[in-house]
Amino acid sequence: MEIKQASEQKGVCQGAVYRASVSSYQTKRGLALDFRLNKLERKSCPGCSFCWWLDEALRDIPAEDIRGFVEIEHGRLYILYIAEEHRDWETGMIDDFILGVLPYIE
Repeated sequence: MEIKQASEQKGVCQGAVYRASVSSYQTKRGLALDFRLNKLERKSCPGCSFCWWLDEALRDIPAEDIRGFVEIEHGRLYILYIAEEHRDWETGMIDDFILGVLPYIE
């Protein structure tokens, strides 16, 4: 709780930290891979103006569109970040973005 309050006061975003879960299993049609990112609430930012929307965006984006997603390893920690953003040239507002995952370093 103290770390979260200190980071909010300083204006530093810790980012959203996720634990990767990768499993493979056999189906009638062949081998299936299941990738999951489970958010760790205690290590993650409580939801500042920079990262509050990342969880919702993660639900709406197919896994193959997230950079670095196929290289994740089971049990490792990762952060979600904006790999690329596209802005409307008239308004300067972000109209499209690409997310990526990076290994979390404590």
